[in-house]
Amino acid sequence: MVAIPGDIALHETLYREPSAIVKQANPVICPSPEELQQLAAMLNRGQAVTILGGAGCAGAHAELMALAGKLKSPLSQPCAGANTFSMTIPTT
Repeated sequence: MVAIPGDIALHETLYREPSAIVKQANPVICPSPEELQQLAAMLNRGQAVTILGGAGCAGAHAELMALAGKLKSPLSQPCAGANTFSMTIPTT
């Protein structure tokens, strides 16, 4: 937080372009290969898998649909993750 005294904050000043552009970082978090193998093994052992796809599924609609199709799994969304992915599933 920056506190600027009122008598200074009220002075007129000239606008100048920012000296740098700050871009939003988009970090990627990915499980280790061992964790992915463990997850795949659990999914393969599962007999009735339901996918609860929240905000972490944003931007991965095609991958989510492919996984659900391969597992023959229903999809659901938590209220907080609503509209994260389309609930429309192609019938072709």
